[in-house]
Amino acid sequence: MNRTTAHAPLAALAALVLLAGSTHALAQSPQLDRDINPRPAAAFGSSPTNFFSLGNRVLFTAGSREHGAELWTSDGTAAGTTLLKDIQPGPIGSQPRFFARVGQRELHTAGNIALGEEVWVTDGTPEGTIPLGDFAAGRIGSAPGNPIVIDGVLLFSARVCTPASPSSPADTLPFRLLTTDGTPAGTVNLGDGLS
Repeated sequence: MNRTTAHAPLAALAALVLLAGSTHALAQSPQLDRDINPRPAAAFGSSPTNFFSLGNRVLFTAGSREHGAELWTSDGTAAGTTLLKDIQPGPIGSQPRFFARVGQRELHTAGNIALGEEVWVTDGTPEGTIPLGDFAAGRIGSAPGNPIVIDGVLLFSARVCTPASPSSPADTLPFRLLTTDGTPAGTVNLGDGLS
């Protein structure tokens, strides 16, 4: 038996002792924080997903009949659980996905009728929730994807208008590699010239 295996029973016992000591946390029953989609016809509820912490709040995607799937925020109380921003007004929703944090900002993709699907950035406030850019001008959007954070910057792929194709339909644009520090000014197209 190696040292790691020999210590496994001790680690399990320590975990049980810690759990037994926290009876207050175990004695509390789970509670509904807020019913985001309270209508009786909402058989599937609000389907909260994509939980992401930002500062002392949690951001997440949830759906309702009024807003569709949008970005919500919560401090863990019913009063502090609110729609962060209605990016696509109406019941369709902006369908936020691909969440990543860069510094004190959260980035995600979302779509609306004006821009299509683009990268959005938020500092956790409605006024600080903005599109990072309109990379493929028009309503189809840049179809951003493949996000990864490396050394404090986000790399992602997107369809991008270039000087050679400024007015091409978005669905014919090539995908490019972009990087961002979470600000529009700090977003750079790295894809031009890659071979």
